[in-house]
Amino acid sequence: MLKMYRIQGSSLSPDVAEGSYVLTISWSLPLFFRRFLTIKIGDLVVFRKEGYPLMVKRVKKKSDQGLEVAGTHPHSVDSNQYGTVKDSEILSKVFWIIR
Repeated sequence: MLKMYRIQGSSLSPDVAEGSYVLTISWSLPLFFRRFLTIKIGDLVVFRKEGYPLMVKRVKKKSDQGLEVAGTHPHSVDSNQYGTVKDSEILSKVFWIIR
């Protein structure tokens, strides 16, 4: 249910520095519980896209096709490169950043 990840890379800098930790809550909870974990624009999510490593990005836009996400660093890889993040690709939602 709860999981901690260490941030590697600078895609979220300056908001979240490399080496920081994020505490997350699993997105694979039963649907009944997930309704309390709505993902909003601005939230950080952990997800897995085919051909890419595990990633943590900020939600920029929500649509029926999925989430458009991006890092806060200008050179971050984002949805422009790999498309929207589908619900099935989301692993967890960040609720605490440990700097």
